[in-house]
Amino acid sequence: MAGLDKAFWDRFWRGIAMARGLIALGLVALGVVAAAATGLPRSPSRADVLATRSGGNQVWDAPLAQTLVGKTVLIGITYVDASGAILRLKEFHGVIAEADPKKGIRVELAGKSAGQTYWLPPDTRGLHPAAPGEYRLKSTGEIVIDPDFTTEWTSQMPEGK
Repeated sequence: MAGLDKAFWDRFWRGIAMARGLIALGLVALGVVAAAATGLPRSPSRADVLATRSGGNQVWDAPLAQTLVGKTVLIGITYVDASGAILRLKEFHGVIAEADPKKGIRVELAGKSAGQTYWLPPDTRGLHPAAPGEYRLKSTGEIVIDPDFTTEWTSQMPEGK
């Protein structure tokens, strides 16, 4: 993540404030929203790591992280433009295969995204225990029964994109 400038981090944290507003409006369905600035290429054939802020605001709960491997997680990503308008929503699910404080949380996706890998940031604050029950993914129609965790992220496009 070398080379990320101050403007990148400013967009990242602006996205957090915007995402909290989306929750208040009821536009985001899963969990507590954190934010991640985009600009990273996305390809189904390669792992994708959302950037996270380094320093005092990043939290890695080592005892929690040790329990994550093998747990199921629902992931929701809200893509917004530079002004905060929603561009699209993406939902997927899978099994946590690795939890590393430097690399992040590797999820081996299941269902319609089976065979793909997705990387979550190395920040365990975004993981929330899921209530038991059936979860229908609006974007795919899949039903996931009794996942262990949910996580929701907002990815904000830089201005001019």
